Amino acid sequence: MNQTAHFPIPLVILGGKDQRPAKLPDDVSDKHALSAYKGMAIRINNRPIIEVIIERINACGMFGPIYIAGPMNVYQPVSDLAHIIDTDGKLDENVDAALQSISLLHPNGPVAFFACDVLPDPETLKQLTELYRQSGHSDIFFPLIKVPEQTEQLGSSGWKPKYQVIPTGDTQPTTVLPSHLLIINPKALRLRLIFTLTRLAYQTRNRGIEQRKSTMIRGALWFLIKEDLKQLAKFKLPHLTTTVLSNAIAGARELASGSIAQHTLERRLRKILIKARRRVRHRRPLVYLPVVDALELAKDIDTLEEVEELGAELTADEVSASPSKDP
Repeated sequence: MNQTAHFPIPLVILGGKDQRPAKLPDDVSDKHALSAYKGMAIRINNRPIIEVIIERINACGMFGPIYIAGPMNVYQPVSDLAHIIDTDGKLDENVDAALQSISLLHPNGPVAFFACDVLPDPETLKQLTELYRQSGHSDIFFPLIKVPEQTEQLGSSGWKPKYQVIPTGDTQPTTVLPSHLLIINPKALRLRLIFTLTRLAYQTRNRGIEQRKSTMIRGALWFLIKEDLKQLAKFKLPHLTTTVLSNAIAGARELASGSIAQHTLERRLRKILIKARRRVRHRRPLVYLPVVDALELAKDIDTLEEVEELGAELTADEVSASPSKDP
């Protein structure tokens, strides 16, 4: 395979809006969660943050063309910088709309997704795309970000839920945060299942592992059963429910224990998210979760306090914020 064949990679910036401010962890009482089209609402030196993000992604040189999945009436002012995919649904609906558009223009190869409220460093993006290339263009590439020993470096983002993973080659767990860069090969994935899990994961993104596990399993169960019933109707052996639930439950338990190995987590996700035929035909790593130093990619802006720490402003009329706890 030509190792440079997939570059530059089409990239979608997800520009949707929560219908209401996100629920923060129960022990967080001093933050105010945001609800806004943050790509336009957050402004740095009087520039919408999405404009700065696009500038930095372009400086990296590894991604393009750039798309924004969000409502045209909101993102029209930056339509000369990126192609607008006019969508205004929940996260999974916006991802679905983006993939439908991308599949027509880029039917083969990977697609990258990025957040509209994270400021990337161009050199970091270059380094991560090199890791992606070295992995043989994994079907799912999702970096995990090391939490620094000096946790004060997290600043106003210190409240974000953290996890522990043992990186490949190490024996001790490392505390990590999820990044906001994702590269996928859509044709290899169980997309309908992923859309279901994405919606549930986003709804519970600031909660503990056990609570997230229960919500996601309950939410996905009916989808899994329906898919297996379709297999039975074709006189094929149903396996999706068993495969997904067994690996999801075991993976959540191992993640909650704080001692899950990176390669174990990758294997669990491979069985849950990658199509069975794809797994049989390809032995190379299909899911790659490198543990890296790239703190800026974990610091998305969920609260007013994080906006203020960035030295940014909120200027949109439709911004709403609420305390972390409902009255």
